[in-house]
Amino acid sequence: MKVLQCHSKGDLRFSPFFCQVSFAGVKRSIETHYQCAKRFKFAPIPKSWKEAKDYQKAGFERLGFQLPNGLYLPPDTYEVQDLAVQFYIALWYKYLRLHPQLIEYASQFDEFEDIFKGQFPFSQADVIRQAVQEGIESLKPLCSDFLNLCSHFIQQDILTVQKGIIVHQVDCEGKMQSKLGQRIREKYPAVYEAYLDWYHKDKMTLGTVQLVKIHQDFYVANLAGQEKYSLFRTQAFGSHTDYDAVQTGLVELEHQGKQLNLKPFIPYRMGCGFGGGEWRIVCGLILKHCPSALICKC
Repeated sequence: MKVLQCHSKGDLRFSPFFCQVSFAGVKRSIETHYQCAKRFKFAPIPKSWKEAKDYQKAGFERLGFQLPNGLYLPPDTYEVQDLAVQFYIALWYKYLRLHPQLIEYASQFDEFEDIFKGQFPFSQADVIRQAVQEGIESLKPLCSDFLNLCSHFIQQDILTVQKGIIVHQVDCEGKMQSKLGQRIREKYPAVYEAYLDWYHKDKMTLGTVQLVKIHQDFYVANLAGQEKYSLFRTQAFGSHTDYDAVQTGLVELEHQGKQLNLKPFIPYRMGCGFGGGEWRIVCGLILKHCPSALICKC
């Protein structure tokens, strides 16, 4: 029986440490993509695959995976259907589509082995075996949920959108002083005027959404996702972003978008600057309660 060794002590063409692929404009080895996406409680963002593994060995709690396109994935549970595992499979799927000759070469082998697999449910050896036996495209269904989530993230300045609903989070104190808020005030003064009118008439409450029409098929949405505004976002002051309010507003946006037949566009890390929110939470709320939205990262 001929066995292809798919690891760093075997054929390096099948090792995640040596296979380079681009994801969201970032080119790294597959292993570096996967490991550096990990986020740990009370630990800095890992700068290398080794640093990420060191955090894990040291017992730091894993919070999830932050991807370069803005998508935040929950921690994996070592199941094939985990989104983080699907991310790993998707990296290999892209790599092998670019290098189909590797599968042609691998087809002469009877078995595929990764001696470092450990608990990981679908290592590169499993990927190569699947691609040899069923074809490279058979990998796509194994990461379809992940690929679908990625379709919600686009590399675009949100203020270049010309059709749809631009969304941003505002406070209930009549400030609108976030970086995006200030840009919106400059480009669309009517939005700030409507916001101030909303504030002075005491109609603004947490979770409400004010739609301001700019022109046909184009609106800006002021989502009241925080009660107060402050430049401070330390632990002592806590988060101003109210997740319940954000959720309520997102549900309303999804409804309004369907009514108007327009897609909401939401900025990456909404409510996570001076609002002090955690993107892993806000991202999950957007994907769950406003699934038609596109998240803009530039």
